[in-house]
Amino acid sequence: MNLLFVCNMGMERSPTAVNVALHLGLERKVKVNADYIGIDRDTQYRQAVLSRLNEYDRIFVMDNDIGKRLEEEYSVPADKITSLNIDDDYDVGDITLKTIIRNKLEGFIK
Repeated sequence: MNLLFVCNMGMERSPTAVNVALHLGLERKVKVNADYIGIDRDTQYRQAVLSRLNEYDRIFVMDNDIGKRLEEEYSVPADKITSLNIDDDYDVGDITLKTIIRNKLEGFIK
């Protein structure tokens, strides 16, 4: 299972989501590969990830606006995008953030 997590800057929510997804995969003995990007961050890594969007089974975005941008600017099909609807109110690794993400991913990683 190849997953991509996308937030605005790729510094707090999406890196935390990758860690949670990998942990869930280990717990459930499901092979999970996960990457993250910040859609507003201009880096070579971001460009590399965006250039292979078709390789991901599911793309999780932190809010609906990010999903719309992926659809409009990068032609990602809407059915490949899942919005987690998580506000940008958390620090990386925040326990509340981890719990929210875990609850939202449990139905996908099984």
